[in-house]
Amino acid sequence: MAQSFGPKSSANSGNIFFALFGAIALIGILGAGVMTFMKGPLATSVKLTRQNTAENQMNIAGQVAVMASAANGDCETVGDGFVEPVEWRDAGALGHPTNGGLIPLTIGVSKKDPWGTEYGYCGWDHGASNSATDAGCGGAGQKRLSGTNSTAFPVVAMVSAGPDKVFTTTCRTFTTADVNADGDLDDAGVDLPLVSKAAETDDDLIFTYTYEEATGASGGLWSLKSGDASTATINKDIEVSGTGTFDRIGATGSDYLEMLSGLKLPNPSVMSTCNATNAGVMRLNASATGIEICDGVS
Repeated sequence: MAQSFGPKSSANSGNIFFALFGAIALIGILGAGVMTFMKGPLATSVKLTRQNTAENQMNIAGQVAVMASAANGDCETVGDGFVEPVEWRDAGALGHPTNGGLIPLTIGVSKKDPWGTEYGYCGWDHGASNSATDAGCGGAGQKRLSGTNSTAFPVVAMVSAGPDKVFTTTCRTFTTADVNADGDLDDAGVDLPLVSKAAETDDDLIFTYTYEEATGASGGLWSLKSGDASTATINKDIEVSGTGTFDRIGATGSDYLEMLSGLKLPNPSVMSTCNATNAGVMRLNASATGIEICDGVS
């Protein structure tokens, strides 16, 4: 007996097309969901991660710049007791903060932010001598901005151009920022910050150290000795695990100088002169079997 399969075959075909259209619709829904996620929570997470990375890198760069500046000391011809920050690097054709530059190549930190733009950098010459023109620091062409005789204002600033890779930040001399010339920057609506972006909604990121903060960040090495601007002081014990080379070591306190590993003295060929300048200095005798002490006359 013959059987007709026509109607049943048509029903199966309809079911297959329905399943295909359903699968396509499901894929579309999933795709839309993925795109929404990528534009929403995922994009926000990536942005925050990059922002945190930039802030951490600028924090580290600021500390390294402070330490490098402390090592240079007060460069001015007549010291004012304030350490001058390292100079910024000329940006050339690269983007940079207005009136500033880029992080110096001598500072061993990341030079580019997470968006691939070089970090901007500004530094200020604070203290009694704050014109940023002193010959000892590079003269009128030095890459620092003039500051004021105070420790309360930024001495270094690190700047990221942010996701849009365009700097809108301006660094200012204290004279420019102090619009009403009353010696402070406290007058809201009148005075300007030493460093700020064009609008609060701009995506530039700015990290600053005031002179006081720089002193703390340098472990005290930012402090200069009273009456001697070329000498940095630190009120801490120092341990050296490597080899140190010193022109001279002076034990000027009331305590003794302790050498647990022994003391090696020079022979007469190394220290051949005995005069008033070398009085009290010890050396080996000619046969290297005894110790001689210079009496200052022979």
